[in-house]
Amino acid sequence: MYDYRRALAPGGVYAMVGGTTSRIIQAMALGPLLSRAGSRKIRVVMYKPGRDLPELVEFMAAGNVTPVIDSSYPLAEAPEAFRRFGGGQFVGKILITI
Repeated sequence: MYDYRRALAPGGVYAMVGGTTSRIIQAMALGPLLSRAGSRKIRVVMYKPGRDLPELVEFMAAGNVTPVIDSSYPLAEAPEAFRRFGGGQFVGKILITI
């Protein structure tokens, strides 16, 4: 969490969507504490299917959300993508293209 906070610009917000259980718990526990000091904020975003999708689409269309892509794999290399995910050393989302 400290690395994410240091990487943010003043006034920036790190919004975590998904991740390993330990990272989510860490963000939920430390995020509010780290967000108190200074203007950089850490949040965990909980997605509610069907209800939040229109708002998320608006944010994406307006350019207010910038997804972080770690890597992209063709479907034939899906096992390698899952190995990378299982190793836990990724930053951002791992995509499988069809």
